[in-house]
Amino acid sequence: MTLEAAVRIALPNVSQKLKHAHYDRVTHLTSHYYRPMITGEGAEHLIRRFNRREDEEAYKQRLLLTQLITPAITNTLMAPARKVPKVKPVLDSATFGQEKAKEDQKLKDAVASFYGGKNVDHYFASVLIDQSAIDPNAFCLVLFDDYDATFETARGYPSIVSSADAWNFRYANGELIWLMVHRDIKYTEVQVPEKTGKNIPTGTKPETIEKDGHAFWLYTDKNHVTFTQVDARKLSQGMEGVVLDANGKAVTNFGNVQTAVKGAYFYRVSQTELYEVAFYAHNTGMVQAFRIGYVPDQVTKGETCVNLWHPALPYMLKGIKAGSELDLSAALHAFLQKIMYAERCGGYTAPDGTHTECNLGYEPGGKNKCKAGCVGGKIVHTSGQDHITLAMVRTKDELLPLADLIHYVQLPVEVLEWQDKYVDKLEQACYRAVYNSDRFRANASEVTATGEIIDLQAVYDALKPLADWYSQSRVLVYKLEARYVSTDTDAKGFTVAHEFPRNMRFETLAERVKLMGEMRTAGASSSALAQVNNDILQDLYVDDPRELLKAQVQASFDPFLGKNEATIVSMISQDLTTEENKVLWTNFAYVFAECEERAGTTNDEAGKPVDFYGMARPKQQEMIDEVVGELIEEITAKKEANAALMDMGDGQDNGTGEGANADSPDDSNADAPAGDTTDDLPDSPGNRATA
Repeated sequence: MTLEAAVRIALPNVSQKLKHAHYDRVTHLTSHYYRPMITGEGAEHLIRRFNRREDEEAYKQRLLLTQLITPAITNTLMAPARKVPKVKPVLDSATFGQEKAKEDQKLKDAVASFYGGKNVDHYFASVLIDQSAIDPNAFCLVLFDDYDATFETARGYPSIVSSADAWNFRYANGELIWLMVHRDIKYTEVQVPEKTGKNIPTGTKPETIEKDGHAFWLYTDKNHVTFTQVDARKLSQGMEGVVLDANGKAVTNFGNVQTAVKGAYFYRVSQTELYEVAFYAHNTGMVQAFRIGYVPDQVTKGETCVNLWHPALPYMLKGIKAGSELDLSAALHAFLQKIMYAERCGGYTAPDGTHTECNLGYEPGGKNKCKAGCVGGKIVHTSGQDHITLAMVRTKDELLPLADLIHYVQLPVEVLEWQDKYVDKLEQACYRAVYNSDRFRANASEVTATGEIIDLQAVYDALKPLADWYSQSRVLVYKLEARYVSTDTDAKGFTVAHEFPRNMRFETLAERVKLMGEMRTAGASSSALAQVNNDILQDLYVDDPRELLKAQVQASFDPFLGKNEATIVSMISQDLTTEENKVLWTNFAYVFAECEERAGTTNDEAGKPVDFYGMARPKQQEMIDEVVGELIEEITAKKEANAALMDMGDGQDNGTGEGANADSPDDSNADAPAGDTTDDLPDSPGNRATA
């Protein structure tokens, strides 16, 4: 878009204060529903007066007693969304190509310190995802400050424009073409004193006052133009409705305007409304902004957005009403209630002997309260620290049972229980409405791992728009940063890609272990079992990359990976596998410990001991085969030695008095080193050392 075309778009937006067609709806959603429900602040309008008999005083009491639980619900609803940035992408690359290592490094530095000294992903995860729930029609701008191109490159930083400030915009084929931002400002205006007669009175000074004004920013793919309201007297001449230079002349050739200069151009709307205009060129080929919402609003036919949990909005509104009624019931009725007979007040006797009768809590005149401190003419106790003392009666016939004097009302817990369950039911309905899943149900017993995984697929489907938006917006930020740091105007050769997997792997460790057991029972393939086993290892060693690598390498050499112990023992006992596999499996920990030690006896090019787990796989296989071969030779040699001793014991009396039934010189039941055996079977799997 040329600068002249941008100005043609901007002028009517500034003069007529135009807003997009859905402005009222998007701002109402944020101010009336999303922000109050998430923060709990300013939510009084959501707690409505439902009962016609509820007067203003009772309504104020309702507001005081009601505690919103929507912040807790929305926090739980957003928890899966906050996991998305932690998912390992299947595509993640950004490079200028060969022989441009310096520009690659500049880009890495720029994106690494994008926000608060942290990278782009941190900003998306910590700010944008939660802000998209509060204000999905807000925009994120990627701007840069003034810089000296001789010594430095531009570095972008983010800024959020709320839906209330994003007055107008245009999309074409899903791409943002331009964005008009408005903000209320204060500007100063000089009030010139009126003349008295022919002259202004001597010593009279102009008065400067502060007034409310407007400021506009138009962002396009090559430029952005600012309009800042100033004192209408700042430019004394010039026609209305066109851009003027400092001399009041209309600008006709926008190809020659000065950029990044303030006070050089103006736009007069009327005799009382003047704007200072400034032009800036970024030439990135794209608008420096993107919308932070990603769920299309069906009411506006996808032209605007709603937040992630918008489908749960009806249940939340019902929950606010039900929760308010529950809070009122618990506060006003769910406590010990007592009904009792009380002694009538006999009046007050002053120290001087003057007695004043009590008339239902007041003195006989009806103006002053009874000085005896009674309540309505009755003597009652007012707290658990007080008590009632009755005078002892003279005869048994005058005695009344205490139970006849006081009655305690049984609490109506059934109503409270129903209200509590109803609120919980509405909460569960919120989760199902958003994720179409029972993942968040209160009772998760008797559920198979396979059922949990299938249930997670619905969660992944609900999060797919977020994942797509994240990748698309991240790519845009990288492209903008690339153009800022590149020495080429259009950053030729720069390529960037980012994409999340369809399966985001939100399963817990317990679910994966359960799933692996079910897959074994179902006869799943070894490759499928190996994948689940790798996921389990990543969960176990998520904070220890070294141990993760070690476990993954060892698992890759396990000849029976995925099979249970009973199956392995059966295969070994029936000779359904090679001798090498038998020895490796039964001496697994020893083999790898020996390989680690042998690799560490040599040094790499940097003079450091070689790490076995960092070696190429062929080298690892070669070393494992060597250790296993030595074990086989040792086991074979011991077998032959034991066989020779047995043969000697089977002979006739050799003059020593020891015959065929004599004890063998070498007791076969004596303790033997690990791995020794007297038959063709390896050690019991129970003796297998494990890391």
